[in-house]
Amino acid sequence: MNIIPSIISGVISIAIAVVGWVITWRSSVHREDMIKADAVEKATKRSEDLDNMAKQVKALQDQADAAKRQAELAERRSDVPEWSLEQVKNLMYALHNGNAFTAKNVRIEFPDTEEGTRKYELGDIDPGSSQTFMFMEMGIWGQPDQVQVVWSGSDGKERHITLPVS
Repeated sequence: MNIIPSIISGVISIAIAVVGWVITWRSSVHREDMIKADAVEKATKRSEDLDNMAKQVKALQDQADAAKRQAELAERRSDVPEWSLEQVKNLMYALHNGNAFTAKNVRIEFPDTEEGTRKYELGDIDPGSSQTFMFMEMGIWGQPDQVQVVWSGSDGKERHITLPVS
């Protein structure tokens, strides 16, 4: 009967080992399932984040396109010079710069049969401001039909426009 306790002890040891192995196996399977579920969740979140970023990039591209169109429109608008010449009082006239830029070295030119071309140097005129001058020829010869406004832009290029004299 000495053998029975040894067999019982051996069976119990084997049973404990099997139960431990089963518990360890189940635990590792559960841990693997948790890791897989976590990986799927992270992949889903990354995919959603990438979709959101793609939408943000698209929105920024749309904004950039709109800003570019606005800049082109503003540039086209600035290509059409806005000047006006008006009589302030008697021989005093004002040249108004209705542009969005400072006009450099502004002058008014008009033909003169005796001397070729007459000029009034008005200097720089800021956007939205005016420069007055005494149009002496108006008192002597009468009104010329038109004058040329000549100025330099920020690029140094000389530009001109013809205005009627009112």
